[in-house]
Amino acid sequence: MSVMHGVYGEVQRRLEGLYTARADMVTRFSVGLPLLVVVLEELPGIMRQLEAYDAASGFRPAERLAPRFRERFETLAAEAAKVGVRLLCLAQRPDAGILGGYAREQLTTRVSFRVSNPDGLRMMFADGSSEIYASASALEPGHGFFREPGPRGVVRFRADYVTSYRQYAGHVEGCDLDAMLKTSVSEKNSIQGRQRD
Repeated sequence: MSVMHGVYGEVQRRLEGLYTARADMVTRFSVGLPLLVVVLEELPGIMRQLEAYDAASGFRPAERLAPRFRERFETLAAEAAKVGVRLLCLAQRPDAGILGGYAREQLTTRVSFRVSNPDGLRMMFADGSSEIYASASALEPGHGFFREPGPRGVVRFRADYVTSYRQYAGHVEGCDLDAMLKTSVSEKNSIQGRQRD
């Protein structure tokens, strides 16, 4: 919970900076204002653990952690991207009860690998075709579906197949993040955007 509070506080600080700069989004990143990537691994598991903790602790509704986490998560899903905070939410089984419609619609870029039940894929890719849903459980390792905002819709892809954590770590360590993200190391004009009316 403390990490979520910290990220939420940083997003609020950056939103205040946008207001002060009369800008609508962060477009350039720097050492003083870096692009942040927040990874929420097994998001449904985090929510279930918080709900179980709330129940075991006998917290009154105002003291419960799960609703506060969900509220902060939904705020981050809606507001964080424009201030340079990207959410990467991982779930083996996306659950509509955990990842509700509002938050799901805010997380517009989606990736899925093989799933055993096509219902989870339907929830993630409502605009997918019947062929995509039918093939979901038969995908080979490294194959999956991808959707980003725009007219392309759901696209099938093949990624590198990584067989071990050591191989995965080697891929990550070999990435040139500056080239991938096209970031600027200059702090000048780190917050820019269209002028507000």
